[in-house]
Amino acid sequence: MDIFNEQISSKQNKPTKQEARQPLYSTVVSEERVLVLLDEIDLLREQIETWRNFVDTQNQELQAIEQELKQTNQELCDAFNFQHHSLTEVKNIANIILKSKKPASECLAELISILYECPVKSQITRVISPL
Repeated sequence: MDIFNEQISSKQNKPTKQEARQPLYSTVVSEERVLVLLDEIDLLREQIETWRNFVDTQNQELQAIEQELKQTNQELCDAFNFQHHSLTEVKNIANIILKSKKPASECLAELISILYECPVKSQITRVISPL
């Protein structure tokens, strides 16, 4: 009996063919409303284009900064090329140079030359005594 009642109630809830063809809401739109919507669409398209241009500009700036960072990083690596020597090695080299009893400026020039693998000339400067 329950099954029969369910079948009857389900048939009563189904819309007729004519009801199914009718939209649930009115689709009549005034010409004015269409023009407003088209204007909004144009405005949104302009905004999208503006944002795309902004993103493109930001990406170009980011690429330029990344390139500059890579270049700076390479320059720093080149400048600190002596890092292939350990601290112990640098201390040992410095001790050997200092034992030679040369002036400090010459010792420093020799140490820098060894660490950076490029010749550095010592320039003896006159020490100015404080007043």
